[in-house]
Amino acid sequence: MELMNLFKKPIPALILISVFCVLLGGCGTWKISKDEEKTNSWGVLYDTNHIWAEPRYLGRTEDGGYLVAGFSNRFFLLKLDNNGNIVLEKSYGKLKNPDSVIRSHEGGLVITKAFDEGIRIINLDREGNRVWERTYYCSLKKSDKTKAIAALTADGGFLIGANTHMEESYDSNFLILKLDRTGKKIWEKNVLDERGGDIEYIYPLDHGFIIHTFDGGRHRIIMIDSEGKSYNIYSRFEYFESIRPIKDHGFVMIGCAGGYFPIGLYYIHSNSDLCVSRFDKDGDKIWRRRYGGPSVDCGYDIHPTKDGGYLAIGEITTSMKLEHLWDPAGFFGPEEMRVWIIKLDKNGYLIWQRTLGEEVCIGEIAHIIETDDGGYAIAAPNDFKVNKINGIWIIKLDHAGRCAGPGCP
Repeated sequence: MELMNLFKKPIPALILISVFCVLLGGCGTWKISKDEEKTNSWGVLYDTNHIWAEPRYLGRTEDGGYLVAGFSNRFFLLKLDNNGNIVLEKSYGKLKNPDSVIRSHEGGLVITKAFDEGIRIINLDREGNRVWERTYYCSLKKSDKTKAIAALTADGGFLIGANTHMEESYDSNFLILKLDRTGKKIWEKNVLDERGGDIEYIYPLDHGFIIHTFDGGRHRIIMIDSEGKSYNIYSRFEYFESIRPIKDHGFVMIGCAGGYFPIGLYYIHSNSDLCVSRFDKDGDKIWRRRYGGPSVDCGYDIHPTKDGGYLAIGEITTSMKLEHLWDPAGFFGPEEMRVWIIKLDKNGYLIWQRTLGEEVCIGEIAHIIETDDGGYAIAAPNDFKVNKINGIWIIKLDHAGRCAGPGCP
C-alpha cells in the first residue's frame, strides 16, 4: 500500500498517533506539577554588532547565574544572573576564534588555539581576567582544519590533543599533552593515525582517553589506553557533533545519521536523522537511536540529565508537501527549519520534544545544559533573516522545555 493511500483510509486517530510515535523514536507523556509550573523561563538576545556570531560555551556560575562565551569579530565573555540580566561583559580583540573553550576546575575558562608554530593555551578566571598563557611549539599538520582540543582531567589538569605533521606522508600523529592546572606539561604522547583524521574532541577515561576524528567523510572514535596504544572502536559515514562523558565512565554521542553518501571523492548531504549513540567505558555500543522526519534533521549537543536520561538539541527540517504525513497535528508549523529540543530516557526513548521560534537558528553550533531548578538553558545563534540582528540567544527553559517568560523567542 502506498504511503499516500494509507492516509486516505479512515484510520482512527489513536492508531495514527502510535505510528508517528514509532517513526520519531517513541512517545511519552509527562505531568507538570505546580512547582514545575513556577520554573523560571526567559530569553536574552545579545547583539554582537557583527555579521556573524556563535556561542562557544554555556555553563552555570556558583551564584546560580550563567557563564557564556562566544565569538564574532572578537571573543567575548558574558555573565548573566538567574533572571537573565547581563552583569558582566568582556571582549578580547586579539584573541582569534578558539578551537575549544572549556570550564576550568577553578570556575574560569581554558581556551586553546592551534597556529602555525604550535598550540596556545589561555586560562581566564571567573571574572574573565587572564591568569596565565602558555605556548607549546610543535610542528602541527598543515591544514586549516587542524585544531587544538582541550578536556579536563580528574586531577585538575588538562588534556590537549592536536594533529602533528609527518614529512613525506599523508599520515599524521595525534599529539597528546597532559598539563597540570597551571598549564605546565607533565607528559606528551604521539599516536600514529594512518588515516590522517583531524581531531574534533578528546575526553579522558579512567584507563586512557577517547578521540573523535574526522577525515573528510568518515567519523571515527578512537580509544587510546594508558600505554598509548590506539583502538578504532567506531567508524561510520555519519556526522558526529558532540560527545559527552557520563557517570559510569562511558559516553554518549550525538550527530546525524543516514544523510551522507559518497560520490567519487565527495560526500553529499541528503535526508538524515538526529542520531544518539550510547557507549560503555570500554567503547562497546549499548544502543543507537534515530529521530526525525522525512527530510534533513541533525543533532548538535547532548547533556546527561539528573534522572539518568538525556537532553538533546538539534535542528529539524519540515517540508510543506510532506509535513502532513508525519505531523498531522501541525506541531512544527509551516517553518522549513526549526531548532529542536528532545528529552530522552536512559535507554534513548523519546519523552517529549519542543521546537523554538523562528528567530533562533543553530548552524551546527548550539549548547544545552540542565539547571538546578529542573529546567534547562540553551545558547544558540540568532537568525539575522528574521529580525536583522547578529547575535546569540541565551534561553532559559522550564521543566518541559517551554519558554513563556520575558524575552522568549
